Amino acid sequence: MRLKILIFLFVILNASSLCSAQQLSFQSFTSTHGLSQNSGYCITQDAQGFIWMGTQDGLNKFNGNTITTYYKENFNRGTLADNFITSLLYDSVNNFLWIGTAAGLCYYNCKTDSFYDAGSCMQEADTLSSLFIRSIVAGRTPFELVVVTLNEGLFICNTKSHTAKQFFQQPETKNSTNAATVWDNEIVAVVNKKLYFVYETPKLILDDVSLNEVRKLHIWQNKLWIASIKNGVMVIADKQHPVIAKFNCSSNDVGTFITDQDNNLWIGTRTAGIEIIEPEKFNIIHSYSTAPNQNEWPKKFTLSLFKDRQHNIWIGSSGGGFSVNTHTKKEFNLIQKSEIQFGKAAHNMILSMYKPDGDLLYMGTQLEGLRIHNLNTGITQNA
Repeated sequence: MRLKILIFLFVILNASSLCSAQQLSFQSFTSTHGLSQNSGYCITQDAQGFIWMGTQDGLNKFNGNTITTYYKENFNRGTLADNFITSLLYDSVNNFLWIGTAAGLCYYNCKTDSFYDAGSCMQEADTLSSLFIRSIVAGRTPFELVVVTLNEGLFICNTKSHTAKQFFQQPETKNSTNAATVWDNEIVAVVNKKLYFVYETPKLILDDVSLNEVRKLHIWQNKLWIASIKNGVMVIADKQHPVIAKFNCSSNDVGTFITDQDNNLWIGTRTAGIEIIEPEKFNIIHSYSTAPNQNEWPKKFTLSLFKDRQHNIWIGSSGGGFSVNTHTKKEFNLIQKSEIQFGKAAHNMILSMYKPDGDLLYMGTQLEGLRIHNLNTGITQNA
């Protein structure tokens, strides 16, 4: 086991930069597009596909075309706890949008189009309705939320049992609970430069001064990746034998991570924009500093990262609003009956299509029945 850890440390410490030839492009959304404010603190997506964006002054819902803004003062079906939105998490079981703010935890019921304070869902969560919320992360079950506060430790909330249990509320820890996540179905948290398993009685697993000003914990390759605004990116490969390895990226001021559909890790820094590393050798394959189209990339100060169900990566930045990575967009080729030179083409009026495994595409047409198109050869023929 010790040998495995040493090998991992060697790989991390010696990961070299490698720039991909593929360019990334981004589409931006700012106050000129209707966004309430340009500091993009958090992002999530609900079951209907709407993208929710939290800023320092207002909550925003994007339907793919227009942005709807919500403020504490301008909504008559309940109210936001505050306009400073710090964290968002969509709860698919209840169809709730959980909203962390600088003045408490609340939720938006997507079905009733109304806001409620946390205490209306969990009676023991009344305290959370007035606290500064650092972050909200999904727990070990679909009913569980882990809520990290600025001044009162950490809460594990359960929407099924309507309970909220507080941890690290002691004077020496309640103001220094930084971040939490779930690792192999166990909640881990960084508190006062220490790493804990959050059991009924929290268990200390690592005491290290480098766990300072941690902003995000993220599981990638079954390892714990740690974002610190003081010490950059750190990694723990084995939770039973925790050893911190430093990952060298372009900034020691790091606040967030996300994993994309290709299992690459996106690192959001606060001084050098975004860096993306691949999972085999931990090489840097994209970075703001080497991007040929820097003007199109999000601002250097990255506040949040999110992957939606369509595998698009959303980036929130300080002063730059939100951007979405559009590198997955595909070019479309129009194939008309007159353009196909071999076999008998389908009619241009196609009513339905079906593609099983393989290269064959079945097309139901208006006037010429069922046709089979070979995507590899380009030949269309009778069924």
